[in-house]
Amino acid sequence: MKVYLAYSFSQASPWPPEALGHPWVLVSADDVWNHGVNGAVRFLKQWIWPSRWPGLKLIVDSGAFRWISRGRLPNPRIVIETQRVLAAETGALPVVLDHPVRSPLSAGEGEYGASNEWTSKNSVMWQREFGDDYIYVLHAGSNTTLRRAVSTLRKTHPSVKYVGLGSLAPLSARKPRKAIQIVEKARELLGDKHVHVFGVGNGLLALLAHTGLADSVDTASHIIDASFGMAREPRTLSMVVVAGARERHKKREETWEELSKHCRCPICRTNPTLLARRGREGLIARAVHNAYWILRAVRAPAVAKKMLSKRRLDKYLQGRGSTPVCIVSCGKKKLGTPAPAQQLYSGRFFRAQADAAMRICGSKWLILSAKHGLLMPEDYIDPYDEKAKNPQHLAEKIKPQVSELGIERAISFLPRTYHLALREILGDNARHITGNPEGWKRPIGKIFQALKEIYERGFREFTRADASSFSNSLSSGTSSK
Repeated sequence: MKVYLAYSFSQASPWPPEALGHPWVLVSADDVWNHGVNGAVRFLKQWIWPSRWPGLKLIVDSGAFRWISRGRLPNPRIVIETQRVLAAETGALPVVLDHPVRSPLSAGEGEYGASNEWTSKNSVMWQREFGDDYIYVLHAGSNTTLRRAVSTLRKTHPSVKYVGLGSLAPLSARKPRKAIQIVEKARELLGDKHVHVFGVGNGLLALLAHTGLADSVDTASHIIDASFGMAREPRTLSMVVVAGARERHKKREETWEELSKHCRCPICRTNPTLLARRGREGLIARAVHNAYWILRAVRAPAVAKKMLSKRRLDKYLQGRGSTPVCIVSCGKKKLGTPAPAQQLYSGRFFRAQADAAMRICGSKWLILSAKHGLLMPEDYIDPYDEKAKNPQHLAEKIKPQVSELGIERAISFLPRTYHLALREILGDNARHITGNPEGWKRPIGKIFQALKEIYERGFREFTRADASSFSNSLSSGTSSK
């Protein structure tokens, strides 16, 4: 599952999303318009342009919720023009101008029906402009409404590739079980489409990360919580106030010293005092810290469960299992300065592994380092020079981490020593991408060929049949389609 971190030009500038080594970003058309379309494009070129970040994926939301909540009806032509520029300049995926339901917890079928009719009507313009490469938005508060909306979609826009689910944020906060059931039904009804969930809160995001029902989600919770002076406490994952109490939330207060002791985010590793500051600097620092812990929850099943502990959903999750985690090896070539792990390893082979892992596992991928053991891609680390001594030594180092992160199944991209260390712990649940129980044992050129094919295909889950097919294709030199 891919997580698009919402980015606000007005609130968070000049923080670049790549500060966390995270390539998936969502911006809003109204925010881009207010900031200036040309200015926004210049900023994206400067900070997260594809030449600097090959895996960059950008979604441009219509901004309908904010426009309508301010009593304004957005002009479709303004939204389309903004999205057209960003699509041309950055390859961004536009979102149709929808009409979010005002009160999803109390809305009736009629209000949901009107919202979906609005989407269907506007989608005619979006399809004329962008073909099938845009996100069609559905709103549903029940399975009945969802079935009707999907039926309309099948009749009017059957070829659209991406479908988004909106108006779920209030449900995710108050009735997470109902929200997940709607996503589950959407997955069933839209099996051939890419399913995106809009505006999820931390609870729903953790649920989706654990169950793997959505292909992608977006969240602004890291910015919203930061604006109220709140940050995620690393040990408990609860929200605490670190920059002045807000009576509305009644959260306990915490010092920046305590928060930074157990955190590897760029802020806590470089200047943790920023967490307690008011104003723009403090907001940016807390947003980066919160985003870091959101990404950790998405990548690690145990962390996601911890985030859900207060919601009493353990019973609901029983028997569902969790989607596998992709694990790639570190690289010899590194930057000369501290950086998120995903950026520190700068070699071509590491980049190829990472791209393929993201295609298969979305956000759920890790890096195995000889020095640090298992790393999150956004873990901020210093350059180093160390090699794994033997599988047993490395297995001893990573065993507590595997347990802490709750990893039960893994898709391995690792060389022999690293893969055998993982198998010491997970056994047959550590499945290598080639189907070879001992890991990579082929010339580097054939490995690149396999990674390229994996990247182009992009599996929902890598099965034994897929592994066997890849193994045979590498031996025979044929393509496995």
